[in-house]
Amino acid sequence: MAEETDVESSPEAEQEAPEKPSSESPVAGLLILLGLLVAGGYGISQLAPDEIREKSDPGFLDNIFANDVVIAAARLVALFAAIVALAGGVYIVGSMVVRMGRGEWLRKAGPFESQVIEAKLEEATDFFDDWLEALQTNEDLEERLQERDDAIQGLLLEREALIEDLHARDKP
Repeated sequence: MAEETDVESSPEAEQEAPEKPSSESPVAGLLILLGLLVAGGYGISQLAPDEIREKSDPGFLDNIFANDVVIAAARLVALFAAIVALAGGVYIVGSMVVRMGRGEWLRKAGPFESQVIEAKLEEATDFFDDWLEALQTNEDLEERLQERDDAIQGLLLEREALIEDLHARDKP
């Protein structure tokens, strides 16, 4: 049978050794980065069209977009505009979620303000405070009334006892 021993743990022993980063993390990150670069390169290479159909009677814009480089640049601009719009949308939604989590509310949006709602909220808060004060006053009055009722009941009992005592003295 093994003996049990009590070992006090020192502060150094209580600290857990920090976990070493996995050696797979940098490799996985590099592979993901390499994959994104390859996909991005392929995507950019596909921006230029294979062939441009020429019209029999080209207009001004047809002449401008008759060049492969111009079409690729226009597609690249459209792609980056979409990326910027997506990033802006994600930022806006994310900031709204964070602000709602903190309890911050939108008070003004362009010409619209929420002063009416704030005034009603303040009015409701004042009403609620007045109601709580009236409730406390009511409870105090009920307590005082109960004390008075108890005192009156005690006096009535004392009066009845005195009347009985007087009647007992009057009887020979």
